[in-house]
Amino acid sequence: MDTSRRTGPTAAALLACAATGLLLACGGSGDAGSGATTASRRDSAGVTLVGDPVLFGLRDAPSSAPRLPEWTVADTPDLTLGKAEGGGPEVFGRVTDAVRLADGTVVVADGQADELRAFGADGRHLWSRGGKGGGPQEFRSLQDVAALPGDTIVAWDPMAAHLALLTPDGTFAGGYTAHAASGTMSFSLLYGILDGRRAVTSGGFSPQAMMEAEAGVHRDTTAVLVRSADGSAADTLAMVPGRETEISHPNGGFQSNAVLFGRASHMAAAGDRVYVGDDDRWEIEALDPAGNVLVRVRMDREPRRVSDDEIAGERKRRIADMKRELGQMGGAVPARFVDQMTERIEKGTARHTLPAFADLKVGASGDVWVKESAVDPDGPRRWIVLTPDGSLVAVANVPAGADVLQVGQDFLLGRTEDDLGVQRVLLYRWVKSEDT
Repeated sequence: MDTSRRTGPTAAALLACAATGLLLACGGSGDAGSGATTASRRDSAGVTLVGDPVLFGLRDAPSSAPRLPEWTVADTPDLTLGKAEGGGPEVFGRVTDAVRLADGTVVVADGQADELRAFGADGRHLWSRGGKGGGPQEFRSLQDVAALPGDTIVAWDPMAAHLALLTPDGTFAGGYTAHAASGTMSFSLLYGILDGRRAVTSGGFSPQAMMEAEAGVHRDTTAVLVRSADGSAADTLAMVPGRETEISHPNGGFQSNAVLFGRASHMAAAGDRVYVGDDDRWEIEALDPAGNVLVRVRMDREPRRVSDDEIAGERKRRIADMKRELGQMGGAVPARFVDQMTERIEKGTARHTLPAFADLKVGASGDVWVKESAVDPDGPRRWIVLTPDGSLVAVANVPAGADVLQVGQDFLLGRTEDDLGVQRVLLYRWVKSEDT
């Protein structure tokens, strides 16, 4: 991560700690919080060191060493949304996000229909809003849905940089469309809502810069923006390394492919903090709204090697995903285009180690969830749960094939897709073990 932007009180304090494997640098009190399970202490440099949790196989340790509690979900979901056949709102084209409101209503974002669909706690369809278009109540590329305090619903369209607000009954209640900076395109990812009112997003990208870039692997910096409540202004919170991509220039244009097992930065915002992590190393920072570093959590671990066979398997998976996604777009896709996309994946650059982690989220209680990297994206996944100040809480195990959309106090909202491409939204209850 670019160290030039680190202006917080602990920016100069990064100490290696081989005895603990996890380091926490904090400008605050160092309070571990009531949910933490590991003791902490501060050294003479003001760095808080967290005791060794002996995570699942990260290192060998005696049986007497402290271990984290493990969380799992119930064997069967409390609610399943989505069906394979027929018509109606229960048939999803492409689930991009979902959120559960306080009364149990689940709002699903369908990116293929560019539509929000709400379902009651019993699974009954309540309302649908949106649809394709450029109006204030329509979307061009619906991607994210979230809930503000009071259950005001936020929907985000990254292609248009359009934010829509809705009441729990689906009534549109305002929003805005942000304007891209000169020379950039408005594809902005939503990382969360700061202070319950300001969207934290990525900046746009410059097609001209990509046209002028030399062929090969690039990892340019990208802006993390905090937008004003009305979208009229945006402040740069941080500059972080972007996604690792491979650029080529066929026929005078440009193409950009993600590097297999490539590196990226992950961001998540909630409350009064924005969490930032570059997965080239296991390190997470908590920033305040001014961009100052409040907490830095680091785990020292060797990257997991990826074999040639695993890389070949990843190429096959990406080709299958690409063909399925093109099929979901509707209409005939020229065979030549599919062949070109297949060749790009087959010949693309691949890393021979996994990223240090795979995703970053903030739970309902403010806990930070860090997803472990894995070669098989459809296998069971584990998440490391931290308090806002960086102390370890638990290891959470998520069912195979389930993408985490929302982490509640007592529930997990996830998305699955079967071999036929049928997508569903599942609501699970957490089963939390005691310390072992």
